[in-house]
Formats: sequence, C-alpha cells, structure tokens
Amino acid sequence: MLAELAEQFQGLAKEKQAMLEIEYDEFDVFADRGRCKQILINLLGNALKFSSASSIRMRAKRVGDTCRLEVEDNGCGMPAEDLQRIFQAFIQAETASKSADGGTGLGLAISKKLAAAHEGDIRVESTVGIGTKFTVVLPLCASEIAAEEALVAA
Repeated sequence: MLAELAEQFQGLAKEKQAMLEIEYDEFDVFADRGRCKQILINLLGNALKFSSASSIRMRAKRVGDTCRLEVEDNGCGMPAEDLQRIFQAFIQAETASKSADGGTGLGLAISKKLAAAHEGDIRVESTVGIGTKFTVVLPLCASEIAAEEALVAA
C-alpha cells in the first residue's frame, strides 16, 4: 500500500521539490484497507501541501501486536499549542492556514476517527523548524477483534 501511495504522490512531491521515501516491513494487518489508505493519504497530502519539507518518509512496521504507520517530514513543524487542537474538525495549524494550498481542516479529524474505528489511535510529534511525525497505531487484527466481539455478543 505504501508503494502505491508513493507512486500516487510522486508528481506532487516533484512539484514541491520534496523527496518521498518509503520504508516497510513485510507483515499482514487485518483491517479496512481503504480506510487505512485514506488515513495515509490525509497525512501524506498534509506533509506535501503544508510542511515545506524537502524530505517526507512513510513507514510501516510491526511493533508487538500493533502496526505502526508513520508519516514524517523535515518541514516547518508546528508549535505545541497547535498540536492540542489539530485533530478537531475545521481546525488547522497556523502554518497550514497561511498556505496557498488551503484545506478544510477535516483531514486529521477524519483520520483520527478512522484510526479509532480500528481500535487504534493517531499521535503527532512536532518541533518548529525541524519537522513533524504522525504515528498511527493499529492492532494487527482489527477486523478479527470486531468479529470475535460480534460472535460473543450473539
């Protein structure tokens, strides 16, 4: 999936003069592929549109019984006060609101809800002038957990 996204975003990366890299371990995750892809599209799109980064890296790795999806850039970063509210609908970081690319302020709110629907979460770390890293943590068996709970309830 990361390779597909890298290919999909290569044109925008080239236009923004950014290098897009991917790193991933081989493993399976039982989750809604389309929804996971949407999360990464939102994160990758934001990194390319709003961060002024020259390098963006997507990673997928297995950590214990979780899958970690990361999008990290070396762009402008965000101040700590923005990190507390960027997952709220219609809210954008100060750097994003000044961007010519615009945006609705819904992508991160939607991504947070999609991660939660998989019994996961999304976190952000950022330092002004250094960059930003979003980490999505999902259980490796999100669909199996939901299926087991449905069977127990029945």
